[in-house]
Amino acid sequence: MKHKKTLKLYNYWNELRGDNPAPKRSALDPQLISNLLGDLFILERKSPVNYAFRLAGTRLCSAYGRELREQSFPHFWSECDRESMETLLYSITEDAAAAVVGIQAQSAAGNSLPLEMILLPLFQDNGKLTRVLGGLVPLESAYWIGVDPLMRQSVRSLRLIWPDKHPVTPDIPKKAIAAHPPFGHARATRTAVNLRVIEGGLSTKRSKNTLS
Repeated sequence: MKHKKTLKLYNYWNELRGDNPAPKRSALDPQLISNLLGDLFILERKSPVNYAFRLAGTRLCSAYGRELREQSFPHFWSECDRESMETLLYSITEDAAAAVVGIQAQSAAGNSLPLEMILLPLFQDNGKLTRVLGGLVPLESAYWIGVDPLMRQSVRSLRLIWPDKHPVTPDIPKKAIAAHPPFGHARATRTAVNLRVIEGGLSTKRSKNTLS
């Protein structure tokens, strides 16, 4: 993790989950991460390959020049990267893996900007793992952000962090397998994308926050 905001969000999520694979969505306390809210988003899993924005921070909407709520998350990527992201999100919502994604974005005027995105699983109160907490931050300062909207983006690196010390092979849809092998095997089919699997381990600490 290269950006301090990415690390702060991961540490908050990791503390909040305690000995569980992921925390509950209702356990999030916006006041404890108030300086991150503009860069955060939450995705809803509607099907194994359909994920939509439930909400998105103001800085994100400004960077993309539009409201992101209810928009399809996979549609922000090219066809090749879309299958990568669908596979990644499937691993997150099936096996509670966390992920860090390196991104190269292009603006409408042709400006380029490296970004770092983190994706973290969240349980609903009904026990279903159908929400993903995300954060997206630029790795370089860009005076044009908010004026020249981001239009295209590509994946430069993928890293998975598993909730225990034993990575597993998720049951990935056939469509995704055709283009990418299971992430648990720590392989990537595109030389431009660097894939790493990190054995995260469960935190032994529990958050003192109460569920809302």
